[in-house]
Amino acid sequence: MNNEIITWIIQGVFLLVYVIIFFIQKSQIESSKQINASMKNFMDIFKIDELKKYVQLKEERINMQVKDFVSNSQELKRIAFEATNENIEPLKKMYFDQMGEEHNELILFAIAAIKSQPEEERQSLIERGLPKTKRYFLKMLDDINNDVI
Repeated sequence: MNNEIITWIIQGVFLLVYVIIFFIQKSQIESSKQINASMKNFMDIFKIDELKKYVQLKEERINMQVKDFVSNSQELKRIAFEATNENIEPLKKMYFDQMGEEHNELILFAIAAIKSQPEEERQSLIERGLPKTKRYFLKMLDDINNDVI
C-alpha cells in the first residue's frame, strides 16, 4: 500500500507538471497568435503597391507644379530675357565688326571686277553675277563709270 501511495503521489505530481506545462504552452501559443495578428494588421496598413502609387502621384503633382511655375512665371521669363541679351550683345558686336570688314573687302573686289569690264557690259555683269545685291551695285554704276569709286 505504501508503494501505491507513492505511485499515486508521483503520478499526481506528473499530472500537475503536465497541466502547468499545458497552460504555459497555451499562453505562448495565444501570445504568438496575437503577435501574428498584430503583424498582419501592421502590414495591411502599409501596402507596398498603395505606397508606390501615392509616391508616384506626389511626384507627378510636383512635376506639374514645376512645369506650371516655369511656363507661367513672368519673373523667370524676365531673367531668361536679360541673361540672353547680356550674352548676345557682345556676340552681335563682334559679328558685325567682322562681317563689316568682310563685306567691305567683297564690295571692293566686286567694284574692281566691274571696273575691269568694258562699260557696255558692266550692267549685264551686275544683273547676272550679283542678282541679290544688284540694286546696290546698279546705284554705284554711275560712280564706277565715272571713276569716282
